[in-house]
Amino acid sequence: MDIQEAAEGLARQAASEALAECSEQLAMAGVVLGVAGVAEAETALEEADLAREIAMAGVTDIAEGAALLGAADTATSGK
Repeated sequence: MDIQEAAEGLARQAASEALAECSEQLAMAGVVLGVAGVAEAETALEEADLAREIAMAGVTDIAEGAALLGAADTATSGK
């Protein structure tokens, strides 16, 4: 093995070690992003449930209002 091959081998080893470190950092970032994504999904589900409850309360209010208007109309038109 000549000096050039040895230098090439050392350069490849250094590059491999640097890439392994980058790979570890990317893996850790992936885990962190995954955990954040799960938390955001849970929050979105909670907000969707709340929006559904608010919408149903609005529908109930509209139905009650319509019933009151109908009753009032029936009461005034019967005179």
